[in-house]
Amino acid sequence: MSDTGAMIEAAFRKLNIEQDAEQRLRQIVHTLSLIPKNQDGTPPPEFRLKGRKACRDELDKVAELAGKLAAVIDGLGEPSIGALADSGLMQIVHHNHLSATLKRVAAIAHQADVSNVPENQGRGRLPNNLARGVVAILAHDYATLTGRRPTVGTRDDGHQAKPYGPFYDLVTDIFQALEIDASAESSARAAALAFKEEKSQ
Repeated sequence: MSDTGAMIEAAFRKLNIEQDAEQRLRQIVHTLSLIPKNQDGTPPPEFRLKGRKACRDELDKVAELAGKLAAVIDGLGEPSIGALADSGLMQIVHHNHLSATLKRVAAIAHQADVSNVPENQGRGRLPNNLARGVVAILAHDYATLTGRRPTVGTRDDGHQAKPYGPFYDLVTDIFQALEIDASAESSARAAALAFKEEKSQ
């Protein structure tokens, strides 16, 4: 595991993780470890803000390609199926199940509602865009791993109000591990509020 991966895992290990969440934790650490650190150029695609039309176009492409691939799999002959099985595909998923899954992906992508996506996101500032994407992931991962809603408390030490809580600490640690130049406090509070509003709908 890389140093960044070790830092990310250590941050999550500070939480009271549910016993059945270990596999999910490994997946989360792996995903976050793939995010480029301290990037000055274009952010990874998953953190790029796009407008409604661009989002719809992406999903329509997913639907189109998933449907085409499912059709190809449905038309495979026995020799091709055997070759895939010999290469290890059947250890992952049976070819019939793969076709059904791809058809489901195509249907979901085609029906996905993007009405809440702004028509024009603009280019924005890279560090904040990256922070927004990462902290949104962290909010959902926090809830998945702990079974609790992400929140950020405020403690007054007599001189100034300071944020506190396990979710805030997680965001702070992950921002440090990924070298994200953004306010952990404002990002964590915004993500916690967005998560609450999403779940109340």
